[in-house]
Amino acid sequence: MRKPQPVLAVLLAASVYTSVSHASPLWQQDFLSAIKAHPAAASAEASLQAQAFQTDAAGKPLYNPEIDGEIERLTRSDATTDFQFGVSQTIDWWDKGKARLSQAKADYAAQRYAYQTVLASLSADALSALLELNISSDLHLLALEQEQRLQALLALVEKRHAAGDVGELDVELTFLSLTQRLNETAAIEARMKRAEHAVKAYLPADVISQSISTSFWQKLGEDNIDRLIPQHPKVQQAYFTWQARRTGIKVAETATKADPTFGLYAGAEAREALIGVQFSVPLFVRNDFKAQVSRVSQQALAAESTYQSIKQQQQAAAMAAHSALRQFQQHLDRWVNGGQARVMRSDTLLQRQWELGDISTSDYLRALQQRTATLESGLTLKGQQQQSVIQWLQASGQLVRVLSQP
Repeated sequence: MRKPQPVLAVLLAASVYTSVSHASPLWQQDFLSAIKAHPAAASAEASLQAQAFQTDAAGKPLYNPEIDGEIERLTRSDATTDFQFGVSQTIDWWDKGKARLSQAKADYAAQRYAYQTVLASLSADALSALLELNISSDLHLLALEQEQRLQALLALVEKRHAAGDVGELDVELTFLSLTQRLNETAAIEARMKRAEHAVKAYLPADVISQSISTSFWQKLGEDNIDRLIPQHPKVQQAYFTWQARRTGIKVAETATKADPTFGLYAGAEAREALIGVQFSVPLFVRNDFKAQVSRVSQQALAAESTYQSIKQQQQAAAMAAHSALRQFQQHLDRWVNGGQARVMRSDTLLQRQWELGDISTSDYLRALQQRTATLESGLTLKGQQQQSVIQWLQASGQLVRVLSQP
């Protein structure tokens, strides 16, 4: 949990331009290290390593040589010992190994981008959870200050009521406002506790305790969506999955072709030297394996359609995220440059007007409630703008890269 700050400092922090970062210079490095250590990331990395071994295996020769032999001794009186030994080798006549290696390389590329997709997803979820904790903590701080203000006001109203300056209705209205504030504070505390537990699912305590660097919210990356989307990890994963299925057609086609086996053998039979050559080839007569080729061809078509669909969806998501980011940034700029300072100054004015009797207690309480709601909406707007930064970087495929930058 971050240390409490004066509410004025909290509200001024809504500006992405004027806030001062107290985050560790290495917070992004610590953050990414924590993400890579997450079980989901570790699982994706293990799958990537497994595919690397699969690719290495695919680059090895498809067939090993074979050696065989036999010894035979007759039990007659003139028994002789017959023997024969040979070595044989099946030849990859149709370059099946080359096709399988190409498919394995495409599968490895797809798995590599799948790993990057997992990192980006975890990073976005962790940042969103951390942002929710920050915003709920700021709202909680604001609620506590308003709670303290109403408690002090209730004590003052009761004192003035005892002196005959205000009526009993003013005391009751102040008490009701305080009770409502206490209930609202309890709801905010519950929200903050949920956020504390949610962020622990992604990050260790030492990373959670660090503030998100102010400079991070200004790193919006590139905005050329047409160039960014084809390089998006999720799109690249779908693309290489499609390429692997296309190469799989070649693998399936070569599987329908028989590879010959050649061998040499030597030995002795009836005291005569024996030497020979062997040749064999499978006959795909009962099963020509054409159905497997058709199946893989359809899988390739499905993978291509999936790739095109993911590309279109990611394009739309990036455009929507970029538009939302611009809108939230405009509203935040307007709040920071105009409304925020005015709302902050209204506190002293309202209190002085009430003390002078220019406004009633009910009007003062209503104004205080409206002021608090406005400040809360300012904090919420700050959170929405920062969440839109996360969504834009994720939708455009730049989140992990931006986090990797100093």
